[in-house]
Order: sequence, then C-alpha cells, then structure tokens
Amino acid sequence: MSTTDQHLELLITNTIRRALAAGALQPIATEQLVIEEHGIPFVVRWVSELARKRMQAVNASGRRPDYNPFLPYDTTLEVDQLGQHHVALLNKYPVMDRHLLIVTRAYEEQTDPLTSADLAALWSLIERLGGMGFCNGGQLAGASQHHKHLQWIPADPEDPSSIPIAAAVRSAQPQRTPEAVPAFPFRHAFRRLDDIAAQPRDKAGDTLQACFTTLCEGLGMQARTGPLPPYNLLLTRSWMLLVPRTRESWQRMSINSLGFAGLLFVPEKSQIDAVRQAGPLSILSSVTGLEESQAGVLRPLAEKQVVQAAADRYGHATRHTSDSASRPRKTPGTPDTA
Repeated sequence: MSTTDQHLELLITNTIRRALAAGALQPIATEQLVIEEHGIPFVVRWVSELARKRMQAVNASGRRPDYNPFLPYDTTLEVDQLGQHHVALLNKYPVMDRHLLIVTRAYEEQTDPLTSADLAALWSLIERLGGMGFCNGGQLAGASQHHKHLQWIPADPEDPSSIPIAAAVRSAQPQRTPEAVPAFPFRHAFRRLDDIAAQPRDKAGDTLQACFTTLCEGLGMQARTGPLPPYNLLLTRSWMLLVPRTRESWQRMSINSLGFAGLLFVPEKSQIDAVRQAGPLSILSSVTGLEESQAGVLRPLAEKQVVQAAADRYGHATRHTSDSASRPRKTPGTPDTA
C-alpha cells in the first residue's frame, strides 16, 4: 500500500473516531448467516431487536419528505474531497464498517446520467483501496435519497463473504462487448476492466463512463439523458456489472446494489426461512424480471412467474441451498439510508 493509500485509510479511521465521539455516526448492530446457492455464499443480515427500536425512533423523528442530508452535509462525517465536484462522507447509518458515500457538491438528481466525474471520483477510492463501488439508480433500485451519490464499501480479498459474487463473475470470459455471467439468472450486462489499469489515471472517468454507456445500450437503456430507468451498478478494479430494475422489494425485503453483490438484508429474522425456500437468485430475478410483449415493449413479469422461471432453471431452491449460521455478531449495519 502506497503512502497516499495509507493516508486515505488513516483519514477514514480518524473520521470514524471523530464522528462516533460526536454522535454523528450511528452504526446499527446486526446479526447474519450465510445461505449458499450454486457456490455463491449469500450473506443475509438482519437488525437486532434493540437496534430495530432505535431505527424506528429515527424514522419517527418527523423529517420533512424533501429533507436532503447532503445539502448541506454534516461536516463531521466528511472524509475527503474528491476533485472539484464530489465529497466522500461516512454513511451515518452504515451497512458495514467504513461504508462511504460519494456525493455531488451541487444538487443533481439520483436518476441523472452518471458523468465521467462521478465515476472518476468513485474510481479514485477503488483504485487506491480496492473494495466495491456501487450506485442505486433511483427509488426502485433501492435509493432512499434523491441527491445524486455513489457508494463504496471495503472488501477483504481473503474473505469470500466480502463480495460473495466475486467467484461467480470469474466464470465470465473476457470480451470487449457486453457479456453475461453464467451463474446469474437475472437480466444484466457485465464487462471486465482488464485494460483500464494501462490507461492514464486522468482518463479513468471517461473510460468507465463509456463502459457504463455500452452496458446500458446492451440492455436497451438510454444512458445519455435523464432521467435514467432504475438500475443497480456495481464496480470493482476488475469488472462492472449493470442490472436493470422493475421493482424495489420482494416480500417487504428492500433490495439495492448490495443484493446483487450477494449481500442481502431482511427487516426481520423471521424472513430467513422465506429467503432460504425461494433462493436468493430467484429473489434477485423477481426484482429484475422483464418480458417482451407482442408490441415489443418490455414489461415486468409477475413475481411468482420470475421465481418459478429461476426455479425451473436451477431446480427446486431447497435442493441447491445450504445455510451455515455464523455466530451472531455486532457489526455496523442497516439498510442503505442513502
């Protein structure tokens, strides 16, 4: 790790320490278990009962519907400036430790097209620290804030549960055109980024924007003018994954980009059995499923149709899933508050 990288890690650590002391950072304790399906170790988290009461109190605090936590933002949560147009903030209610938000300084809609500056700001974190960046493109994609922002989480290369889908995406063969990951039954577009490391650092944003546009066009989505249709974008040093969305949740279980990384969040522990029975891949398919009508217009499939289609492809979910409960642990975590 270079001196610059170490400096950024130290900035994050010091900001966390300062924000905790000030009460600005409010991590939520969660428990988790793993449900494995087709070699993918899906991590399913839920909020502890004490944390649930705390979240309910926050939600009942009487904020206006148009409340914008990013304009102005809480400077106690500020980690670093990312160029002229973006700032990195701690997520006030983090899904996991060291969860950052990359926020535009000036107001832009979350459904506006991603610019080269947006992706360059996100890449400046990924290039230095690894991990995974993502964007929830609109409310149907799991975004709870309308001010444009992207997000970043750390990942441990030695821990498969950091980004559970990592092994699955390695099965996709390198190509220059949008490709598909064989393990994913849901509609998506995927591209390896093998050539980005050889390009000048100041061109990374343009390269990533071009890649994003290509993936959008491959899915029949326009990417040059807003508002964009709902989508989830995932980005690592090695690949970019784009998933179009048709619904926000499955059985009250909100799904955002982290779900497609293999990191799921259920509002109550009692829903674990339903997730296990349906299978995580079928659940993800149910919020992305599209069919083409006779008129050539894409329309959502009924949730039961999508789940059944995925079950037909993979067999009955309970025959292909196994779950290993990890010991309940107190880790920062809550649904994406941004």
